Amino acid sequence: MYDGARIQKTVAILCFISLTASLLIAHGSPTTSYELSFYDATPSQFWFFLFFGILGGMGILLFQIVTKGYGHSKLWITGLIILLFGRASLLLAPYIRGYVSWQGDNISHLGLVKDIVVDGHITTTNSYPITHILLSETIIITDIEARLLSNVSTALISILFVLLTYLLSTAIFHDRGQQLLATLVAGGIFVGGSYNVFLMPNGWSIFILPLLYYTYFNREILPFKILFIIMLIICPFFHPLSALLVILSLIILESLKWFYAKFDKGPSVGDRAIIKYSFEPITISLVCFLPWILSFRFFQSNLNIMWQQITTGIGPDTIGEMGDKLSKVQIQGFDFIVLAIKMYGMIAILAIISLIGFILIIREIRTGANRGNKSNIMQLYVIFIAFCALYALYILGFPGSGAIAGERVLNYFVILMPCLSAFTLYKLLNNRSIRRAIPIVACSIMILTLSILSINILYPSPYGVQPNPQITQEDMIGMSWFIHEKDLSIDSSYIMSPPFRFADAILGSAASNDRTDLGRYMAEQIPDHFGRVDNGTADGIMQHNQIRSGYFAITEFDRTIYSTVWKDVNRFNSNDFDSLKWDTSVSRLYTNKGVDVHYKGT
Repeated sequence: MYDGARIQKTVAILCFISLTASLLIAHGSPTTSYELSFYDATPSQFWFFLFFGILGGMGILLFQIVTKGYGHSKLWITGLIILLFGRASLLLAPYIRGYVSWQGDNISHLGLVKDIVVDGHITTTNSYPITHILLSETIIITDIEARLLSNVSTALISILFVLLTYLLSTAIFHDRGQQLLATLVAGGIFVGGSYNVFLMPNGWSIFILPLLYYTYFNREILPFKILFIIMLIICPFFHPLSALLVILSLIILESLKWFYAKFDKGPSVGDRAIIKYSFEPITISLVCFLPWILSFRFFQSNLNIMWQQITTGIGPDTIGEMGDKLSKVQIQGFDFIVLAIKMYGMIAILAIISLIGFILIIREIRTGANRGNKSNIMQLYVIFIAFCALYALYILGFPGSGAIAGERVLNYFVILMPCLSAFTLYKLLNNRSIRRAIPIVACSIMILTLSILSINILYPSPYGVQPNPQITQEDMIGMSWFIHEKDLSIDSSYIMSPPFRFADAILGSAASNDRTDLGRYMAEQIPDHFGRVDNGTADGIMQHNQIRSGYFAITEFDRTIYSTVWKDVNRFNSNDFDSLKWDTSVSRLYTNKGVDVHYKGT
């Protein structure tokens, strides 16, 4: 035992050194321009030391679980800290290397945070203000720069998710080994994908759901009941979809309890407290959710779409839309299978493992082999299956599913899988019918494989037929010049870098909303090839009257993606951008090797 502890401590020291080295390597290789792939642009030494550190942390935790060393040792805490350190290293590496931010919603949420800091209140269009309020209050108290806090905050939420998963596991498992195994799965596998990276209220609301379910299972205790009610109240203000699915899960759970109390006379799943049902949580959620949702005009369009789809029986063509998008990048046949494995392999494997656990529990209950209270995990399985079914209905085009952003439901049952899969994996580790080493090796390989699959899709990259949504320092400087210096009476167009997104981060969302010249409400993208028509020559013929009159800014991101990862889309190529240099009707007003600002007269 002494030798085992000494080896684990040695591994722990090496892991800390390795992870620290990975951060130093990241800091020593700063980004100098736009990178199509964060994975390829980051030195291989970083990945070597990072994987060694994460693998060591997982190994220490798994060793503690297998040997039940947690009963007399605290080394499992060391393994967990290493795992969280590795998680933080990977999530913070882009910013350590000099990434400024990310394209899309990410920088718009930064603008919403700035609004609260500057004006002291949320805007009337902010339908999920809790995330922005928490960040703005932190900025006011600590005086941390808004962009810096916004960048690192999601990494902290991702780490918090691992700890909350441990809390939830204590409510559904009595065995410490099962609790630690659920924490190991949550810490070693990046469930939720890009939600671990980007500042998105939807992602934050998903990652705190384990706390809501934990307080739900412990609500007989007054402090937990108070916290549970508080979470029900703020849930609609965190994100409407999360609130909707929480209401759905509460309806299912309380209805099942009512049914069990009234009619079920079969074998018990454990504690008879399961029959104590109450519809008060549902009422509290609905009272907060409905007025909040109905106060926003843009949610009314979703309700109209839902009503039309339900009354006509025509739902979203989800599979057709997916096929159209993939056909644009020439993903068909075997390539489609490979891409599906890359993007959804981890989720599929974890889902299968979780469902096997459900079958095992049902078998135990039916055969009378049930030992201990399994009522909480059974309730968690009901939520999991309900969310899986809801996502399946969206994939099949069920009427109304598209109006509630059905594609996002995937992440709601994914965050439950660390706990649910741990039940199956623990059964595997303690299987006495086969040689002891076989289940340990199988479990280790499975967790390691899932970890690698999840890390590979953490950041958008050509691996998943996506460009890196990196924003560089040149992007912010160039777009800042463009936003401040352009004529406000003249409109703008763009390729894939909307100026209003940058205006959100630079000016704040409220000020950006007033800038109608930046294309937020009348967004117009630049036509393919700038209107260039192929006449059989290398240069083609420029039809400049197809380019909208006014300003347009082109980033390195725009110039790169259509000549690389999205080349088959055939929107732009290098000749198109070169042709602008010789186009007398287009003037280049500004360049900083990252952003070019052009103006086309009428």
